[in-house]
Amino acid sequence: MRILFRFLFPVVLSGCIAGMLGSCVIAPVTSGISGHTTVDAGCAVTIDSTPCGEVPLPARISITDAAGTTVRETISNDQGEFRVELPSGTYELHAVNLTGAPLPSAVPEHVVVETGTFTEIRMEFDSGVR
Repeated sequence: MRILFRFLFPVVLSGCIAGMLGSCVIAPVTSGISGHTTVDAGCAVTIDSTPCGEVPLPARISITDAAGTTVRETISNDQGEFRVELPSGTYELHAVNLTGAPLPSAVPEHVVVETGTFTEIRMEFDSGVR
């Protein structure tokens, strides 16, 4: 009986520990913000002109919570795409171009993130061309 106990006890104990650790796994974040940063193509606006197109613009994005505290920062890629995991809540996104120049510029975006979803947004930069 002792021999059987000596061999089975470690197996049973390790199975119990593995079962406990399995329940300690942290669930992945399933909400946040994803989107694009774009800039108008710099077309001069005239009465008979067609709308000016947009092109992707890599940008630095700071995300603040309702208290104004910066909670995350990210950079959109060459296609202007970004994705940030965040818990549900209200946020404000501030985007600046990577050159540090005053133009192109973007106005802050107010975003509400709901549990279990990624809120899609488009941050549009103004080239300053009129």
